[in-house]
Amino acid sequence: MSVYTRITRSQLDFFFDHYSLGTVIGFEGITNGIDNTNYFVETTQGSFVLTLFETLNIDELSHFIKLLTYLTNYHIPCLATTR
Repeated sequence: MSVYTRITRSQLDFFFDHYSLGTVIGFEGITNGIDNTNYFVETTQGSFVLTLFETLNIDELSHFIKLLTYLTNYHIPCLATTR
């Protein structure tokens, strides 16, 4: 099971309000996985996967930030990182 942290619709709406990804239409926990909580999220602008890292510390997170930066630089759709 990969839904370790349950989120509510209001929490998800609050989170998505900070990005230009549309209004949340629906969401569902993804039950496959090992370490992280994952949700499929459907908005008025498309479908997304939301991952909540459950066990990473700040040093381990830098790998994923670098990956998102790389994907963004090559125009692969993902959340862009900003500093």
